Amino acid sequence: MHTPRRTALAATGLGLALTLTGCSGGPEPTASEKADGRAYDVEYKVAGTGVRTLVYGTGQGTATAQETVDVPGLPWSKGLELKGVATSPTVSMILGEEGGRAECVILVNGREAHRATADGAFGTATCTAPSPTRDAV
Repeated sequence: MHTPRRTALAATGLGLALTLTGCSGGPEPTASEKADGRAYDVEYKVAGTGVRTLVYGTGQGTATAQETVDVPGLPWSKGLELKGVATSPTVSMILGEEGGRAECVILVNGREAHRATADGAFGTATCTAPSPTRDAV
């Protein structure tokens, strides 16, 4: 049988236990959720001749998205901020039928992450770098 005094003491003890253990009522974010909130800087660079089309990843929050540039002026570059594990930086290029030679480079947080070269008629190359936030998972 519980008395009002015993119930009040039990409730006080439970409140103290929750405070001491840091229970705030909600679950702690997972490592993956924390990583998805982290942003990083990306710079895409394309130089050379003959690039007909290039496609680069832009990211939309923590989702992936792409932009296309037809007959870009070279050298071409684009800087942006991406977030999360799923937004791996990517830039692809396709040369025209006249050919040429072009190189793509991805810099992540100022450091080179990948480089590739396209050569000849309809040559293609893709640079892809892993998200640096994947290491936080």
